[in-house]
Amino acid sequence: EKGGYETFMLKEIYEQPDAVRETIGDRIRPGAKLELEGLGLSDKQIQNLRRIVVLACGTAYHAGVVGRYIIEEWARVPVEPDIASEWIYRNPVLSKDTLVIGISQSGETRDTVAAMRLAKAAGAPTVAITNQMGSQITREVDSVLYTRCGLEVGVAASKTFTAQVSLLILVALKLAQVRRTLSVEDHGFILDAVYNLPEKIAQFLDGDHPIEDIAQRYYEKPFFLYLGRHIGLPVALEGALKLKEISYIPTEAYSAGEMKHGP
Repeated sequence: EKGGYETFMLKEIYEQPDAVRETIGDRIRPGAKLELEGLGLSDKQIQNLRRIVVLACGTAYHAGVVGRYIIEEWARVPVEPDIASEWIYRNPVLSKDTLVIGISQSGETRDTVAAMRLAKAAGAPTVAITNQMGSQITREVDSVLYTRCGLEVGVAASKTFTAQVSLLILVALKLAQVRRTLSVEDHGFILDAVYNLPEKIAQFLDGDHPIEDIAQRYYEKPFFLYLGRHIGLPVALEGALKLKEISYIPTEAYSAGEMKHGP
């Protein structure tokens, strides 16, 4: 049921606070403690990590790019996000000290499932981030982290994207905790901020924001260009993807620094 909303996607946009809250759930405990059992790595394995590969498609790939900035900054591990459908045609260099994370909302994305199967066969530890228990990807990996978003009906992902990013934040914090790359004070501060995320999202959605005014002002424009730097780049990529998917308006996204090199 749409629950009074015009579309399932709009309903799922407003379900983001609950989706993030469920994803965080009991993984953050009182006293700034973090439990992430589904990661499936021992402390020694985490300490010995030399590289992380994140494989996904579409929206999930953009979440993975956000994850790269967070993990590298906090846990100080090199992260290589890649589009699963392209990665499977490479001859990837993997080892036991390379963690491969596959992200798929449905857990059935064929290219991502095939990529994770290849990574596991190469001997790398594999973790899936998915919203669907018992899906194909869960049977191809060593361990699974669930986003706990509930059913997503809308074709264009909304609540599952923010939940994937939230879960990647917890992954980054867990790695940083074990590798001791964040101070106790910074780790606790970030955990508290993540714990308060659902309430902040709800405040924005329920508040007086300019989204409707912006849409009315620009909906007849023939082309949109999204620009971003650092963590803003994957957000720009996701924004452009959403506008194309939902409105069919031609849209492009670029790294802001690349504007002078072609566009």
